Amino acid sequence: MFSFDDEEIKSYNYTRDLLLDLEASNGLIHSVDKVFIPSSVEIPSTIVDIAAADENLSKLVELLKNSSSLLQALKALVSFTIFASNKAFDEVSSTLETSNPQKIENIIRYHVVSEKSFSKDLSDGLVLETLFLTKSLSVSAKEYGGRKCKKWGGKYCITKIQINDSKLGKQDIDASNGVIHVINKVLLPSN
Repeated sequence: MFSFDDEEIKSYNYTRDLLLDLEASNGLIHSVDKVFIPSSVEIPSTIVDIAAADENLSKLVELLKNSSSLLQALKALVSFTIFASNKAFDEVSSTLETSNPQKIENIIRYHVVSEKSFSKDLSDGLVLETLFLTKSLSVSAKEYGGRKCKKWGGKYCITKIQINDSKLGKQDIDASNGVIHVINKVLLPSN
């Protein structure tokens, strides 16, 4: 899609032309703000693809290799929310190294919710059903900001979210089949 301004092309496929007509010996160069990707090319962007490309989530992918069924499920088109980070899984790495594959899969299942929940959807008191049988996660959300928060209608509010006793760090890493939230502690079921 082209857009025109004063008879010149300023954008193509919603990409802005930052520098127009830089002359070169064999033509013109235009600097743009993003890469052109043909519609015939699909870039993988499932939860697993994004986790594999993010060095802070590499342990999740490493652990998923022990469970091909869960790995395949997380590559599917169903929506998921995953709470994970290398830091969280490092806490229990010695336990995981000596655990059987089923126990590892259950721990990972406890970090996965079968719906796409962005941070704005995680409200105080919410209970999230995990993929680990009848085990659920508890959400606590506290708003900080004092008078400014209330006076300005939420503009200066900061909401801190915890899943069980794990704090959310980086939030809302969007994927084609879900969302990832980075946590600071591993989530373990009560028993």
